[in-house]
Amino acid sequence: ALAMRRSASLMGVDDGSVTLWVVLDGLHCPDADALMRHIRNSRPAWNEETNAPAFAALPTITRFGKSALITGLPPAAAEAPSAAPGQDFVVLPENRSPSEELKRAAAGKKYIWSHTEPDKTYHKLSDPDVIGDNASGCIRTLADKIVAAVDAIRDELTVRVVVTTDHGRMLSGSLRQLEVPPGMVAEGRAAYGECDITFDETGVMIDEGAGVAFIHAGRFG
Repeated sequence: ALAMRRSASLMGVDDGSVTLWVVLDGLHCPDADALMRHIRNSRPAWNEETNAPAFAALPTITRFGKSALITGLPPAAAEAPSAAPGQDFVVLPENRSPSEELKRAAAGKKYIWSHTEPDKTYHKLSDPDVIGDNASGCIRTLADKIVAAVDAIRDELTVRVVVTTDHGRMLSGSLRQLEVPPGMVAEGRAAYGECDITFDETGVMIDEGAGVAFIHAGRFG
């Protein structure tokens, strides 16, 4: 919910600045700190306005959460074709550096660069130390691309860079021991689907025996 409100407010900003909004998949706090450190070391003159963690009230699933984050809408509404970012937003392709497009940036224009890293690296099957090293290298590369993108913008324009993520990452091991409820599909941090449950006004039903909290789809978007 916090991320959605920030998303909606970002879309409403119109102070003449060029905005580069970077959404990195599965960026957790240590990697976010490393990203900021690389950027600060590379461009110490840049002003850092905010650097703080944001916690979602509910676990997120990328296929639903990322569209909601970018549109500033609940997931059910964010999947509609009309929920695409407004005309003042340019969605940059992931597989190319944003620098080329930002050479043509105009005052007040907003750009979204959504990337599947570092999540893609963490999901590869390999030795944990190797994955950690690869993720560190990935963060450095992303930081370099962000710096290069901003450097490509004309000097007379003011630039705002916002880096966020659609979900974090558990920093310890875990064993999934819960049974997936009938009619539902498990995906990462949660399961979704139909359930035969009568909800009260809170929209939440906790099954203590199963160790599962069910939430009403309509109540929570």
